Amino acid sequence: MARFALLDMTNAVIREGDFDEQPGDPIGKGWHWVPVVEATLPVPDADETLGPQISSLVDGQIIKERQVVQIDINRGDVNNERDRRLNKKYSVIINGTPVVVNMDNNSLNNLSNLATQGLIFIVRGDLVRTTTYRDANNVNHSLTADNLCDLFAAVNLQIQSLYEAAWLIKDDVELPANLKLLKQDPRWPPIGPQ
Repeated sequence: MARFALLDMTNAVIREGDFDEQPGDPIGKGWHWVPVVEATLPVPDADETLGPQISSLVDGQIIKERQVVQIDINRGDVNNERDRRLNKKYSVIINGTPVVVNMDNNSLNNLSNLATQGLIFIVRGDLVRTTTYRDANNVNHSLTADNLCDLFAAVNLQIQSLYEAAWLIKDDVELPANLKLLKQDPRWPPIGPQ
């Protein structure tokens, strides 16, 4: 079976159907049958979708195809992009060495507790004691009380910067046109080395 379309004198499709062979043209109306060919569907990326089907008459046959189009976004997509960025690793330079932090809630809670411990050491005047912090890349770092507080402050600044960027983007009259442009928006702070 093959698909055929019946066209009128202006080449508008009157009807389509599946037939074993091409039907004969109706006599006296100027109508005619042509084969219908379905083009191979393109594969969209994660931030794309397939647009509506477009039919065109090319070389005596109807070609049906769909194009890849960018997905329009809404304010909820801005939150999703913010959260995607929050779930990445973030690198902070402490004493000339990168310390890589996971940004998930458990890791941030652990870092908050270590910063509190650092403040207790500072209040007690214990500025030389070090605490071992194992970072997201499984590298151990010996951090002083000041280092613990600096690490916590830098990570919190990154989180706040991501929220502020999301607010700026959402407060615009027009959002970026699609997810690709949202991800490339220059208002997002850099995430830093991984």
